[in-house]
Amino acid sequence: MHIPQSVRSLAVSALSLGSVPAAPGSAAAPPTVASASSASGAADSFGNIPNPAGYTVPKYVTPSSAAWPNASDFAAIGAVPVRPWASVCYFSDPSYDADLCAVVQANYKVGYKRANQTGTAQELNWEECNSNSCLLNTFAPEQPQLGTCNQGRLPPYSVEVLTSDDAERAIKFALARNVRLVIKNTGHEYIGRSTAPDSLQLWTHHMNAISEVPTFMPEGNCSASVQPEAHAIRAGSGAMGGPLYEFANSIGRVLTLGAVGSVGGAGGLAQAGGHGPWGGVYGLAVDNVLEYTVVVNDAQGVRTVKANACQNVDLFSALRGGGGGVWGLVTELVFKSYPDNGYAVARIDVQPTTQALLTKGADAVLTDYMVNLASESAAWKQQGWAGYFFITGNNASFSYGVPNNSRAVFADMDRFFDSLTSNPDLEVTLNDMQTYPDGLTFFNEAMVPAGAVGYAESLGGRFIGESKFQDQAGFEAVAAAIIAAKNIVSPAVGVEAVTEQLQPIALQIYSTAGPPSAVPDCANGGSCLCPSWRKMIWHVVAAQGWTQGFPQELKNQYANDANNAMDPLRALTPHTSIESGSYYSETSALEPRWQQSFFGTNYPTLLKIKMKWDPANIFNVWKGVGWTGDVDPSYSCYANQ
Repeated sequence: MHIPQSVRSLAVSALSLGSVPAAPGSAAAPPTVASASSASGAADSFGNIPNPAGYTVPKYVTPSSAAWPNASDFAAIGAVPVRPWASVCYFSDPSYDADLCAVVQANYKVGYKRANQTGTAQELNWEECNSNSCLLNTFAPEQPQLGTCNQGRLPPYSVEVLTSDDAERAIKFALARNVRLVIKNTGHEYIGRSTAPDSLQLWTHHMNAISEVPTFMPEGNCSASVQPEAHAIRAGSGAMGGPLYEFANSIGRVLTLGAVGSVGGAGGLAQAGGHGPWGGVYGLAVDNVLEYTVVVNDAQGVRTVKANACQNVDLFSALRGGGGGVWGLVTELVFKSYPDNGYAVARIDVQPTTQALLTKGADAVLTDYMVNLASESAAWKQQGWAGYFFITGNNASFSYGVPNNSRAVFADMDRFFDSLTSNPDLEVTLNDMQTYPDGLTFFNEAMVPAGAVGYAESLGGRFIGESKFQDQAGFEAVAAAIIAAKNIVSPAVGVEAVTEQLQPIALQIYSTAGPPSAVPDCANGGSCLCPSWRKMIWHVVAAQGWTQGFPQELKNQYANDANNAMDPLRALTPHTSIESGSYYSETSALEPRWQQSFFGTNYPTLLKIKMKWDPANIFNVWKGVGWTGDVDPSYSCYANQ
């Protein structure tokens, strides 16, 4: 996960890097993954319902099969071979090139640079396939690479999609030749849905044109409730957040997208949720999409359609929160924009005093702080504040903002900050309130324009809903669960070989979903976003990271730890609760109740829409709508994390 620049002093990167356990020999077993269906056709032990009979993923051909297309077949549709970006640094690889290697080494941790390659993911574990990989050492990319460069889970071929025609041609080819498809924009994907071995990559990254639509009115059979939108912004699905924010600023507007400029603002983010610093007032990205243009493969074949409030409304609803990569290939979106009113940010970083550490201990002091924070959070959400909160070791970093450049908005924050500065158990290491004249200045100076990537990372994620933020008992329960989660992913560092670069950023908390949405729900032609989003006060993420050379058993342990860190939070909101959920794009690949966690009560409706718009289930991703389970050979790389 990526951390605002204002709290970078507490971290070495945008990742939560795991600490090596004190007993290196006590490796965890490989992660276990729940299947989507059972042989009997009944729901599995976690309540995940199987796909209806006959709705499965085809048995794709692989490069070892005689039916696999040859190089000239791929070339005929504009597909080019894909090699790992780091291959030019491996002495034994035919592509070794010292000059090109120097470029890769210099940019290995730069999000914009990684986004501009077909042979990368932003997180290294999604380039690996059970330790079959071609990586550099994140902390020392200049180290000589004497081993073998393997393809890992990267596709062997890629088609650069610049138009809908490009996408249609490639999809028809894949259908005719029975080749698996995978869609990639920038490669920011925490569960590896944009890479797959033995597949054909559809690369949308350069389909990135941005323009203003002075007055947007969707075409189709519109009801009286659908009104024109002024200053809408049309974007190709490859457009990244940074350029989108820059364009919006050029016309005096803002968009509600994410916190990292190198993340695709018009790709998977705008199909799964999309939370960010403007979300506190304007809602999620999916709440602000006015239209998608998407290449589908429905009963009428491969074709390009528009989905909006006036036509193909069911598909429009599914795309607004039903997850990326499963409905078709989105080529273009139209966003609602808002006047740019500047931005105000309140930041404070604290840590236990030396005396408090000796007399009370870090956990007790941080628990009291979390109770205090929880007691204010529901009110802040109602006021439109969007919050980022991180625990790193014994340090707690707080950054809340609102789209308003008047210092008068800080009145409530002043009171909260005073309670911290006067607390004898806390040492304040940063205390700052600042306004910015416009949204772009705020984003460039206070957020993460580029993002630090090029590491491997496994996440766990969970929502905590509003019912837990109503009284003292709830505040205390939330605080206790947060500290318990922190301690699962932040064990004491006990091995001298661990460098300072592996300091763990244990837990990240986001309060960025905004007020209750006026967008209709899934059944009423609105948004098929998981309903728990609408109840959420905190979105909690635990993460563990590593780089080249870590043993597989340790990487498996980290993946399990990140997932297991959510157990105290799962206990707060059992799966039967409307508040139970996890963000489809920032979660664990091991999430067992994936249908309920990612989609909630909307899953049956989404599955029906999926079967209508993708009856062959060719757009199939890990634990997305219509997923057929880990028995599919295409998902063999998930055996290890």
